[in-house]
Amino acid sequence: MKKYIRRIHCLCNERMDSCLIDQWEEIKEHQKWIEFRISETDQYYRKVRQDCLNFETVDDVLNYHIDYEVEEFLRTEMSNLRATCELEPSSCYKVVEHEQYVLFNKKNEMDVLLDKVSTHHKLIGDLKERFEDNSNLVLNFKEDKDGEITCTYFNVDEFNITGGSYLYLSHREVINPRSNINFSIKDGGLHIVFVTSHKEGKNHGSFMLSLLLDLVPVFNKKIEEYNLQSFNELKHLTWEQFRKSRLYKEKVNHIYGTIGSPGISELEKLRLIDFYKRNDLHKDGAIYREI
Repeated sequence: MKKYIRRIHCLCNERMDSCLIDQWEEIKEHQKWIEFRISETDQYYRKVRQDCLNFETVDDVLNYHIDYEVEEFLRTEMSNLRATCELEPSSCYKVVEHEQYVLFNKKNEMDVLLDKVSTHHKLIGDLKERFEDNSNLVLNFKEDKDGEITCTYFNVDEFNITGGSYLYLSHREVINPRSNINFSIKDGGLHIVFVTSHKEGKNHGSFMLSLLLDLVPVFNKKIEEYNLQSFNELKHLTWEQFRKSRLYKEKVNHIYGTIGSPGISELEKLRLIDFYKRNDLHKDGAIYREI
């Protein structure tokens, strides 16, 4: 220990008293403690993140245990650490100052990890409340370009064959309002009315379009059921007569829509065209794809 102290003396070119040695050692102990907690928190964060990506059903979300106590415990300990580590060097300041700087950076690293954990806890908690009475949901959890978890979902019971429907994406605390796609069914086409993304350039729009396309078979099954029910209620028509009537609904065989809205800038329109091209939904300056 004496040799080590002498080495510090050489670095500082002045004598270090026992108080400063204690400060230096205390800071190093705090550094070790935070390093251990960072590793522990990172493992927990990765577990929660992977658990989210593994969710496939509403029950997976509803039955998931959110360990708020882990987050609360770590935040409390971090708060206590700040309260006990206000060290002011009086001599040999460069050595102690450097270790304080290292400690400060480790605190920041820990804060970032805790915020990520909190974000996942918040998203899962909000979705639990939203999904509680909606068992017939199709959902998809994905990681966006920022490495953050998103949940895209659609309530099949809210599918409106004769009107408009909404498909949603929730991200972090963006629950109300949520990113969404407004769409409707008409003459064998799925009409994309508009796509609203509250965080652009992170793949959120693409996630929503991907789930929408995956849902086309579900929509077509609903349309078949609707046609059969409507036909059975009309005793005086044959099936061929019913198919020629306005009551009959064609199954979805293409996706279509207008890019942008009146008054949109040329730059914005080009950006949207590029977005729909990337999602294979562009043809002749409009949204289009055959199913």
